[in-house]
Amino acid sequence: MSNWFDKQLSSSDLSLLPETYENVNAFHRFLFIRCILRDRTISEARYYVQDSLGIKYLEIPVLSLELLWDESNSKISLLGLFSSSADSTSNIQTLTKKKNIDLFIVSMGERR
Repeated sequence: MSNWFDKQLSSSDLSLLPETYENVNAFHRFLFIRCILRDRTISEARYYVQDSLGIKYLEIPVLSLELLWDESNSKISLLGLFSSSADSTSNIQTLTKKKNIDLFIVSMGERR
């Protein structure tokens, strides 16, 4: 076991587990890796999600503001919460010009 552990610390390949763990399911593999190799938890979680739910749950969807607008109506408000690194202002301005909609931008962030 210690030889395997030393080898894994120097290797980025998690596909090789000790013989006793060859037939464990993806969830048990995730738990095992989480216990002994905490720095590999994210990559192993991605493997678990892909194995359990499918690759589509790992893909980041592309946000289509026009599609959101088309699916909305006067009784449904659209609220966008974005991280400081994701500025969609230009996309929103482009959509409002295309749809001929008045836009009022209110900044509620740290930059006052």
